[in-house]
Amino acid sequence: MLWDDILSLAARTPSPHNVQPWKVVIHDENRATVYLDTGRTLPIVDDTGSFVLLSMAMFTESICLLAANRQHRVDITLVFSGFSDAAVIPYAELRLVSDPSVVGVYEDSLFLKRRTSRAGSLMKPVPAEAIERFKAFFDGAGQSLGFTTEWETIESLMCANIEALFSDLNDEAYYQELLEYLRFSEDESRQKRDGLDFRCMNMSGFELKGLTKFHALLRAPVFQSVLSRYYRQKLGHTEMMAWLSGPFWDARDAIAAGAPFMRFWLEMAREDLYLLPFGNLVTNPVANAKMSGLLRSQDIWIIFRLGYCDPPPESLRLSIREVILND
Repeated sequence: MLWDDILSLAARTPSPHNVQPWKVVIHDENRATVYLDTGRTLPIVDDTGSFVLLSMAMFTESICLLAANRQHRVDITLVFSGFSDAAVIPYAELRLVSDPSVVGVYEDSLFLKRRTSRAGSLMKPVPAEAIERFKAFFDGAGQSLGFTTEWETIESLMCANIEALFSDLNDEAYYQELLEYLRFSEDESRQKRDGLDFRCMNMSGFELKGLTKFHALLRAPVFQSVLSRYYRQKLGHTEMMAWLSGPFWDARDAIAAGAPFMRFWLEMAREDLYLLPFGNLVTNPVANAKMSGLLRSQDIWIIFRLGYCDPPPESLRLSIREVILND
């Protein structure tokens, strides 16, 4: 079935902590409903639900782009009306329509190539032409894409993110939510096929488990200083930091940002560029204030490292049978 073909690749869409919050009910060869799985959200870190809604919108955009590669268009009716205690929440109704005039923009292979990289960037600048082209993805979307290659600013942002991460790890609710999605072994990764795989975290399973299991040691200044230097070394070189600023924390704004952000990420994959979001800089109030001051912007909702690097490991995904629900 064409739906299976499309959804198997759309499931490669990125999501926070690789939670993969989407479920799909296929009604027939033309109609399907996308649901938000409330058991796959991050209510502590993503307390407004904006990032999970961003990923849902990126998922439906992926479906549209993949359908176009098969000379189909997708008519989307957004039905999301807010979060609830239901196990799954209707998000959008989809109608797949054959249309020979539709031309694909992003080939299927880019959905496999697109990844997050936690390894250091190569010392190779991003061309100015590419930067200007990336900015255009958000023209008319109410978002502004910013960049910096200034070393002192980048290092200050990196240090602020590490401080925020270590501070957040000592918040028990944050720690427990993160722990649910950490995968410390290959067997666990293959079994669950979601979350933050140790390979993709650029650590061994032993290193990742040690950093999280003994997080209480981060309260001691000596241990915090040692681990901060160690973690900064693991992150390696950062050639460029980039960020998006604009309306985001309202559900409608988060959903509106999904389509251009998905296209932007695929365009980066086409250019052999990889990104690494620094979520703690946004969600931690102290770090957010530092970031806003350094970059002179009060409405940044995502900030990330952007650069060339060796291809990172592939994050595992739920099987298509785990994504598709029985009608």
